[in-house]
Amino acid sequence: MPAPSMALPAVRFERFEGVDVDGADLALVPGAAGDAARLEAVCGQLRECAAFNLNGWLKLRAAPRVPSQTDLYVRIETRAPPVLPAPDTPANLVPALRVYVYPEPEELARVAAPADYKYGAEPRFMRLLQASGLVVADPAGANLFVVPVRCTAHRYSVADRVAGQVAAEHAARRLVDHVRHQWPFFNRSAGADHAYLCAHDMGASCLRQTDALFRKNAIGLLNTGDLADADFVPHKDVTLPPNVGDGCPTCTQGGGPAPTGSTPPALFRRHLAFFAGQFDRGRVRPRVKELFWAHDGFVLIDGFLAPADYQALLQTSVFCLFLRGHRAWSPRLLDALWHGCIPVIVSDGYDLPLAELIDWNAVALLVPEAQLPTLPGRLRAVPQGRRQAMQLAGWRARAWLTWPAQPYDPMPNAFVAVLTLLARRVHALSLPPP
Repeated sequence: MPAPSMALPAVRFERFEGVDVDGADLALVPGAAGDAARLEAVCGQLRECAAFNLNGWLKLRAAPRVPSQTDLYVRIETRAPPVLPAPDTPANLVPALRVYVYPEPEELARVAAPADYKYGAEPRFMRLLQASGLVVADPAGANLFVVPVRCTAHRYSVADRVAGQVAAEHAARRLVDHVRHQWPFFNRSAGADHAYLCAHDMGASCLRQTDALFRKNAIGLLNTGDLADADFVPHKDVTLPPNVGDGCPTCTQGGGPAPTGSTPPALFRRHLAFFAGQFDRGRVRPRVKELFWAHDGFVLIDGFLAPADYQALLQTSVFCLFLRGHRAWSPRLLDALWHGCIPVIVSDGYDLPLAELIDWNAVALLVPEAQLPTLPGRLRAVPQGRRQAMQLAGWRARAWLTWPAQPYDPMPNAFVAVLTLLARRVHALSLPPP
């Protein structure tokens, strides 16, 4: 399955009467038969769409053509698309990775990881990495070094929130000092070929007690991706897909595979917008409750729902609100995409997951916090064709955002995507100067 690219070219469509392409079906756009304008809007948002017919079918190719009772509209790009390698192209650099995972000092290794779905990417990534065949035993042959910070485990080794943060910072400093003093490899690139993982809300701030060079150069794999965090560096650090689903009390993905099929479920979406969660968190959610609690078309739940009820509202809402809480990120992003709901992201400064690979403007509505009062009008102003295009784009993007259970999952997945971004950074280090 192709990954969405960062930008789509401008396109137009040329009509060919009385012909069609036999087979090569990409997707059926429900209720769009005969509506050329709507089909143009949908096809124009999907790079893999080469044409469509007036029966409502999007096509993967525009030839060969056969006589038909319908008309074929062929996509013509009016400017050349950018050359951007995707994780499943020959430009994939992942097989060239040779990863060394530093061993932890014994007193740090004894701290067990908690079972918390929100931060499950932390142990999941390490487990997948160890089983991937990319890990080497000899660090002299490595081109990527992973420092197993495990901030979530150390945060929850102490009950108190503040004390837990301090414990995580202390553990990170102890580990980084251990790496710097016991091995010579950090100095080869001043740490630019070193990566660490912290899925907890604290994000890059887990490094506060470490030395400035490590904070500046090491690649952070982080859930938070918050530009308000002074230690987060976009384009160096990687914002992770936000959850793996394990044990989630409010989502239905569980630990299994992402939904299959080329199109999202063709369900009647009777609600304009939906959100369930704690409205007393952060600066955005209280304002949403104040403005839209009884607004027509909005379903706002202050608290959590049973999984079946939550799933039903995700499936029957056009837009699912992604509202900044105490932090910029939320696991609700994937909850929406897994159920064909268009995310509406109201979280200033959120560096969205895998933004180098996914065109989030094609998948979600990005609403600045200052423009929150205009939200209902913005949602209602989105044409049906664009809604359908965004839903389809999100449905295709969801695979790259979903963590697999096994490292050799043949489908696109978040693990491969994160490795791709790491491989790009490693490859850049090996390039000769201009």
